[in-house]
Amino acid sequence: LVDLIAGWEYLCNVTTGQCSASQAVRTLSDTGRDQQETLRSALAELISTPAGKLPTPRQLSAVLNQHRGRVVRGRAIVRTREHTEHGAMWTVRRAEPLTR
Repeated sequence: LVDLIAGWEYLCNVTTGQCSASQAVRTLSDTGRDQQETLRSALAELISTPAGKLPTPRQLSAVLNQHRGRVVRGRAIVRTREHTEHGAMWTVRRAEPLTR
């Protein structure tokens, strides 16, 4: 989960600050392996696909939904309120500390 969050955060930083699952899969297929290795390896661990193949946007969306809001090292993947023709948009946000 650490690598998923780190990889998604990097992806958001090189795009518009948020990204849909379909945009992520397209970006991963268009870029070199080294540029997105953290996210690629995280997805390979979390989603069963043939060797060297990327998950489908639907598979990636399911994983993002499964892990949304989980705080790891002070950050979490969250769904933004925006929904585009590419689908739901996701980003990484810093988790707010709990107040008592």
